[in-house]
Amino acid sequence: YRIKAIVEKEFQKPINSLFSYFEETPLASASIGQVHKAKLLNTENEVAVKIQRPDLNIIFNEDLAILR
Repeated sequence: YRIKAIVEKEFQKPINSLFSYFEETPLASASIGQVHKAKLLNTENEVAVKIQRPDLNIIFNEDLAILR
């Protein structure tokens, strides 16, 4: 996934207007999302940004249909 594009689409802003630093390589990854390290604007505080994979509702509905 193109993580920056997902973040920018969700917030409707360029990623550099949200964070002074954003690591594209995830710290952790799972089936429904991943976590990235970033720094908030106007501060040195590092944060963990959890990003849910796009279109999960479609995947969940397909999985539930299979189970039924």
